[in-house]
Amino acid sequence: MSRDHHTPAALRALIGAATRVGWRAVPTRKGFMLRSPDGTTQVLVHQSPSDWRALRNARAQLRRAGVAA
Repeated sequence: MSRDHHTPAALRALIGAATRVGWRAVPTRKGFMLRSPDGTTQVLVHQSPSDWRALRNARAQLRRAGVAA
């Protein structure tokens, strides 16, 4: 994760939980694309979301995909 100094702590924790179980965090222009080890699931996490539920929604998507975040 190359933009660590711009990433909020909660987002870093979420990305860390996903990468520890084999997911890849691919930087995009506005955040990170989290890709599952088998390549079937992708979760887009924005760097600075305008919706206050965005991080909560990303956490729920990862939980549904089997990541304990």
